[in-house]
Amino acid sequence: MVRLRLISCAALLAACADSGGTSATFLIKVAMDTRAGSHCSSTSCDDYGMGCGAKLAINIFDEERGAPAVAPQCVDVPPADSLCGLKNIQPTTFYGIPPNRVTISVAVWAQGVLPGGLCPTQDIFNGQGMPLPDFMPQPAFGGAVPFDVGGEAEQVVVLLSCTDAPQLDHEECTGAETTRVQAEVQDIATILDVTPEQATELDVGVAAPRQIPGLPASEYVIDGKDTIELDREDGPVPTFAAEIDEPLGDTVCTVVFDSSAAESTASAVCRDLAGSPDPLEVPGVLVGKDTLDTILDAMALENFPRQGLIIGRVVDHTGLPLAGVSVTPDGVEGVVHYFNPDLSAVEGVETSTSGFFASPNAPFGTRWTAVHNTDGRREEGELHAGLVRDKVTALIVEMQR
Repeated sequence: MVRLRLISCAALLAACADSGGTSATFLIKVAMDTRAGSHCSSTSCDDYGMGCGAKLAINIFDEERGAPAVAPQCVDVPPADSLCGLKNIQPTTFYGIPPNRVTISVAVWAQGVLPGGLCPTQDIFNGQGMPLPDFMPQPAFGGAVPFDVGGEAEQVVVLLSCTDAPQLDHEECTGAETTRVQAEVQDIATILDVTPEQATELDVGVAAPRQIPGLPASEYVIDGKDTIELDREDGPVPTFAAEIDEPLGDTVCTVVFDSSAAESTASAVCRDLAGSPDPLEVPGVLVGKDTLDTILDAMALENFPRQGLIIGRVVDHTGLPLAGVSVTPDGVEGVVHYFNPDLSAVEGVETSTSGFFASPNAPFGTRWTAVHNTDGRREEGELHAGLVRDKVTALIVEMQR
């Protein structure tokens, strides 16, 4: 006699066989199937949502007798943050499984998908143990595997294909609202969008900045653990985007890191959010290692300052660097350095033809103004930038016509 007990997602089924007076215990585990055609992108159950709850079907079919080894099970699964929530199911025990060759199948549907709420009892799997593509409704996850109950193996692994993974976590049943966040990234060195080749080397994400406890109120940090990664979407103009279902707060920062260069420093562009636009378009700026190192040398800095550094560039309405502009951090006694045309030295009280400037001490959230000292042109729009610990804060100042 075999006793089968449902215990968790990582070790989904436990069985105890009693044959000839000798007990033998084996486990029936599930794992995500990453074989070709399985549609699974991750091996972790944490990466698959289950906010809709589920119907879980468990079938054990005796191949030698050509009949179910036990009555098919159809279990209600409550909503959970991820597919790992299957571990919350109450244990179920099966009796009377003979020590024969069986096929064990596991399939999961969202609540309300199955007609009448009844799990199918027929074979819905192909020879590879994957759900048949013409069976409807398709399960969100499913898999089947043969197993010799009377053999010496102590466990069997049922590989679950991700046939329709979003079925268990779609917005209509979870009530979760998602927002598409998308970023295009400019290279501060060229004032152009990054090229497709550059984009392949960039890690881009968004995060809410936070104050550092115990330090001045002007000190802000962006933690990697709080950063939501954006996926690269290739095209003539590379875009980085993601659907997010969590609030970003009143201020969001776009963080750009060049993974191709050793000892790179991430750059951040922070902006206040107004309303709830969807998609939420957030700008990103790449400050490459070569540009940053040149500016640090001009400022006689051996290392990147721990408190961060603001690096900006003034351009006209066509995107060309603009000389003769003074930029000012409003309301604070911030220091502004200007650079000569080849960035080899700090020079002057206004931008040169390079358009570059830097500030080592303007606090986070500082508002900036700019004025052309010859024709009086001003900055376009409202500009905010300030120090973020261990990061370059990038500020591209576009002037009015």
